[in-house]
Amino acid sequence: MNPVITISSERLKEILERQKSKRICVFGDFYLDRYSIGIMECISREAPIPIVRLKTPQSTRHLPGAAGNVAMNLAGLETGVSVVGIIGDDMFGEHLEKFLSTHGVDTQGLIVAKDRPTGAFEKFYASAFHSRIQQVARVDTEAAKQITSGQEKLLMEHFHRQLNGCDGFIFADYAEIPGTGVITEAVLEMAAVASLKTKKIFIGDSRLRVDKFTEMMCVPNDYEAAMATGIYESHSSHAIDDATVVQAGRRLRKKTRKAVFITRGDKGISVFDEKDNYLFKPTLPLDGEIDPTGAGDTVASSITASLCAGATLEEAAEIANIAARVTVGKIGTTGTASSSEILACHDILSGV
Repeated sequence: MNPVITISSERLKEILERQKSKRICVFGDFYLDRYSIGIMECISREAPIPIVRLKTPQSTRHLPGAAGNVAMNLAGLETGVSVVGIIGDDMFGEHLEKFLSTHGVDTQGLIVAKDRPTGAFEKFYASAFHSRIQQVARVDTEAAKQITSGQEKLLMEHFHRQLNGCDGFIFADYAEIPGTGVITEAVLEMAAVASLKTKKIFIGDSRLRVDKFTEMMCVPNDYEAAMATGIYESHSSHAIDDATVVQAGRRLRKKTRKAVFITRGDKGISVFDEKDNYLFKPTLPLDGEIDPTGAGDTVASSITASLCAGATLEEAAEIANIAARVTVGKIGTTGTASSSEILACHDILSGV
């Protein structure tokens, strides 16, 4: 067996099968990912910028992004999925809600707001002659204001409707502009109380303030963990090395009072349990081109589903590594990893 892989094929099958009987709620910031893929052959005559020529109207695709991609990853694992969040009364919101519903996601908890646009990340990919395809530009659409007290109240009401019927919850704090997302201080307080009261699986994922997610297991990347714990300052600190990750993980675990998973890109996942024990699961080898877009969402989804299915922290981290390996091999998309893909990847790497 590959020394990086310790979970057996039988145990993996057991966990993946148990996931299918679980239901997980994703509460967070829902965006639409819009991909436009073409060829860059020349520079514009109007400005020093490349022209990307789309081959056909089908060269543009729409997929759920941010918390929407978390939900899609869970749907790919065949768990039951419900969502709580806000979309705008616009075309992007229609695309997002329809795509989620079509893939079996319960969208009754999505509030349609007339005073906010649906968040969107428009990503442009291009190749030139014999070069590989790569992302060349991105355009974001976001609400630039706080949600209203009425919207906040309605979001929390939707959460409480989900509380008894779900085995786990993911709080996906993905708003790019601070203070504009759906996970407010009141929502965090509500989640902490529910986590203590129900003893269900609560996972927090935040780009800017993961240290505020108390009573939840958190899944930040190394940069987010180091920034949130005051160890790393953007543009002024050295690289985030092993010692920095360990220090940040232990500080964060103390603040959140739950286990912490820190993703480390092509290195792997560091895990800190509630007794302050530390373990590291190295990433799995992958040849060829990769696209890391959305890999963090895959990890958060996989860890949550695995824990709901009775996996240990170590097993959850290892399965998430396998799922991420599947996802990053899908170029030009915020991909997902299905149970069958995870199992096939495991068996190939372990020589089964």
